[in-house]
Amino acid sequence: SFFDCDDGSQIYLSLVNNGVSDCADEEDEPTYEEVEYSEFECSSGDYIYLSEVNDGSPNCPAGDDEPTYDPITQEETSTFECWDGSVIDLSQVNDGTYDCPYEADEPYYEYEDTSEFECDDESNIIPLSYVNDGGEDCEDGSDEPEYEQGEELSVFTCNDGSEVPLSSVNDGMSDCNDGSDESKIFECQDGNEIPVDEVNNGWENCQDGSDESDIDYLGSYTCQDGNEISLVSVRDENMDCNDGSDEIYFDDIFEECEWNMNINLWECSGRVPISEGIWSGVMASDGSWTITLEEPENSITIITITPEMSIASITVVDDEEGWDGAMTTGTGGIDMSLNMNLEEAAPPFVVEFNGIPISSGDATFDCNDGTLIAFSAVNDGNDDCSESEDEPQYEEVEYSEFECSSGDYIYLSEVNDGSPNCPAGDDEPTYDPITQEETSTFECWDGSVIDLSQVNDGTYDCPYEADEPYYEYEDTSEFECDDESNIIPLSYVNDGGEDCEDGSDENLGEGHGHGWYDVSAMGQSLEMELIEWNGGSLTDSMSADGMDLVLSMCDSFEERDNGYLQVSECGVDVQRWSLAEIFAGEVVGIEFYDEDGSGTLTDGDSFEITEDLDETLEWNAVRLAKNSAYSDENPEVVLPGFTAVLGIVSMLGAALLVRKNE
Repeated sequence: SFFDCDDGSQIYLSLVNNGVSDCADEEDEPTYEEVEYSEFECSSGDYIYLSEVNDGSPNCPAGDDEPTYDPITQEETSTFECWDGSVIDLSQVNDGTYDCPYEADEPYYEYEDTSEFECDDESNIIPLSYVNDGGEDCEDGSDEPEYEQGEELSVFTCNDGSEVPLSSVNDGMSDCNDGSDESKIFECQDGNEIPVDEVNNGWENCQDGSDESDIDYLGSYTCQDGNEISLVSVRDENMDCNDGSDEIYFDDIFEECEWNMNINLWECSGRVPISEGIWSGVMASDGSWTITLEEPENSITIITITPEMSIASITVVDDEEGWDGAMTTGTGGIDMSLNMNLEEAAPPFVVEFNGIPISSGDATFDCNDGTLIAFSAVNDGNDDCSESEDEPQYEEVEYSEFECSSGDYIYLSEVNDGSPNCPAGDDEPTYDPITQEETSTFECWDGSVIDLSQVNDGTYDCPYEADEPYYEYEDTSEFECDDESNIIPLSYVNDGGEDCEDGSDENLGEGHGHGWYDVSAMGQSLEMELIEWNGGSLTDSMSADGMDLVLSMCDSFEERDNGYLQVSECGVDVQRWSLAEIFAGEVVGIEFYDEDGSGTLTDGDSFEITEDLDETLEWNAVRLAKNSAYSDENPEVVLPGFTAVLGIVSMLGAALLVRKNE
């Protein structure tokens, strides 16, 4: 991969943003400039930069960014309000002196990368400093170098002068005669050093990328369906073959299986179907399963599944052979029973909720004096505890430092304050005993030098204000999460986002509420491509196959691995509308989106419930239903882990069958 310089020449993309200019005009390296982040609001509502205020040239439509004076007394009549509410004359703004707390009356700048890089697919423009940084910021990955496949060209030079392939470095074996390819330090080609255990670890830790081998794995692997992939892709925990055979550890039994491209399944000698009857299972404490199928013909199948979800054995016994129906394995954990012959079932759709539950939690907050207040009163702008500890406390925090000659660091506000704080006292000015001229200096960020006595004196003498202390106004009050996993600022509590791992910083109840809902189909039938679920018409309210959206009050919510809440123990319906009514816009507060334009409820559709919904309704769960059946009660939804086991049975099938009388 290459980078085009402005003069028409090309360089390798790996040379971009590496600290060395390779293009004639240096456009391969980021350009940093001051960017202003301070604004002034005109009386018209327009915004201008604060640096344009009091500069002698009106920039606001009404000219109110420039001082005005009484024509008789010549007293100034224009003012400026600081962040804390105090007021100063407008002529004091942008005059080089801080008059407001928190320096709000003077322009604020940050030093930023203003150079740009356009991705090859033209999908995005990113800062040049993002190029060749080890992370793909372009969708097509064009901001990171690509290396040609082929013979390994990169080498490692041993301490004795001999060379070995770079791929042999840090591989646990000494290939250099002096063993230097397994030493503790690796020198990059650009002269930098890194720990040797960072060589050949899959990440470029040298800025020039010289710590990673350019070898290509030359072999190929033939998938079971006949396609070929690179040998390096085999057993890498990613399915690169269409049939997934690069991640299956075939043994003599599995070799009898063949891939059926028409149904997208493995077919072994007599695949076991998900047949009629009652499946039941017990998951043991170690994660293994024992599955039983009672078929109408009185035959019984017993399957044992390992914790890694592979089949250990399958035993099939008929009643005629003396099977008494007792399960002898599986020792507790989760007992399940699934009847595959339901009289009525709604399609297995689930709703994945992204929003704030409508019901609040019942947590409380302990004040210092022992009183309890509702947790919702924390960080609400009102002092409810006698010592105000339920509200954030903001203080100035200094972020500027001074490095002593000893290597220690002190705050810049401690420099030139009349009291030595560095071990050698070099934070205070020194003077020639005869001439009394100052001998101590301070180096600014840009390399210019001023007297140390000019530091921390209230006047900016260095560019970028580097000689004066810098403060930020921060929340210094703390909140400890209930699980003691973290301590966060009190201002993070009740802000709508969970910052504690256990969510204890938000007083959220369980269930659904206002927000977005994504509709997803679930179950093994869908994953095995045996059926494409359809929830009926969204346009015909009289259609017999249409579904309803139901608001309910439920007592139990279980969060499943794929992000949806499994509801149970629900009372009678609070309210019910047909999806056709909602789609037609007849229900205020609910808007449905037919994402694929099919006119029917399908996987991937979505809807939004807003606060415009009738607030007199008391609900905490959203359900989809068809007649008297609810989608969240469909067996494919209720037991996703169990149906995954059924999928393994159906795919591997009778190739593993072992009859008990053998």
